[in-house]
Amino acid sequence: MGEAGLAPFAELLSVFFKKDPEFLRQIEENKALEAWPGYVGEAAARVSKAIRLRNGTLTVHVQDGIWMQQLSLLKNGILSRYRNEFPKIVIRDIFFKRQALAR
Repeated sequence: MGEAGLAPFAELLSVFFKKDPEFLRQIEENKALEAWPGYVGEAAARVSKAIRLRNGTLTVHVQDGIWMQQLSLLKNGILSRYRNEFPKIVIRDIFFKRQALAR
């Protein structure tokens, strides 16, 4: 299933589970994690990965210190985009953690 098939599937799940707000929140959080490469660009996406969203903090693993510093400088803009695109979930901060990426 390509990307075009994912959006209708997510919409179908939203309708099916509309009475389960926890499940709908998890769907939104997963969408937010998957959106990471689109927010940081191809080069940064190769060396970083959004791992988890918990208690308003997005945790991102970054392969090296230079990229971690670069992404830290872009953090406010990235947060702004997340807040605009995902208003139903609270994202207050991004925590960058240096770690080898499992791809």
